[in-house]
Amino acid sequence: MPDALQFAFEALSQARWPKALNSAIEDVPARFWCGTCRREFVVEDLLPECPDCHVPSGELRAGRELEIASLEIE
Repeated sequence: MPDALQFAFEALSQARWPKALNSAIEDVPARFWCGTCRREFVVEDLLPECPDCHVPSGELRAGRELEIASLEIE
């Protein structure tokens, strides 16, 4: 949830270290695996249904990542 993460950065920046935090959030789309079609697919909503065979998928392959590339404290 990029919006929630951005809000947390802004709140922390204002409360503890004014002007010390800078964030850049890159959204990673959710990619699921379809066992029936044997391929990955991207979903935009919360329903992980294969666009080809319409079978729901429970195997999330990407979109859960969180990486902090760098941290500088002034």
